[in-house]
Amino acid sequence: MSYGRSTLLRVGGIDWGDAPTRLGAVFAALAAAAAAWTLKSQREQIDEQRDFIRQQSLNLELERAELRAAAEDRKAAQARQIEPPTAHFMGPRPRRRTGRSRETTEELPEKGYLATNVRNTINAPIRAVQVYFGDLAAEPRARVSDTRTGATEGEEETPVRLIGVDKAYRYTSSLMTEREARIKPVSIRFTDDDGVRWVLHGTGKLEEVGEDQPGE
Repeated sequence: MSYGRSTLLRVGGIDWGDAPTRLGAVFAALAAAAAAWTLKSQREQIDEQRDFIRQQSLNLELERAELRAAAEDRKAAQARQIEPPTAHFMGPRPRRRTGRSRETTEELPEKGYLATNVRNTINAPIRAVQVYFGDLAAEPRARVSDTRTGATEGEEETPVRLIGVDKAYRYTSSLMTEREARIKPVSIRFTDDDGVRWVLHGTGKLEEVGEDQPGE
């Protein structure tokens, strides 16, 4: 009995003549699926690594911010011990001139000056002390001999280059009316023992400033 080629390659209803082609297609499909899965897995790993790096960067930035804040607190700790300045108007009070009716009553301003005591309450000297009433620079007038009573002695040269530990100096403004004095907030500028320049406002606000920044 003779069999044709088509008969030999067809057994059990399967055309074995196309088997290599079909197997190649199957293997190609499996290879493509494996490559797609590998690519997807790699992308997921890359995304996870990016998320990890992003989180690490955020953590590092937070740590740096905390370290900077702690350093700023340490730097300002000494300056915060200085008492905020308090200004007082010294001189005659405004008199009133009364006319025939109450509507003609008016103030007759007389000039005085603002004064404040700058006391060094830290355990190191402060240098290059400047006092401002508003934008007006004040001048040191005398050394305060008793910080409890405010008693002064002698005249001081301008500027006071250094105020020692627990020492105080009185600074005064130029002549002005009491009304003008009300709009002249007091602030002091000084350099601490670490060489940092500060401005301390009468409100208690403390700021680091440059050496050449003008008074406010």
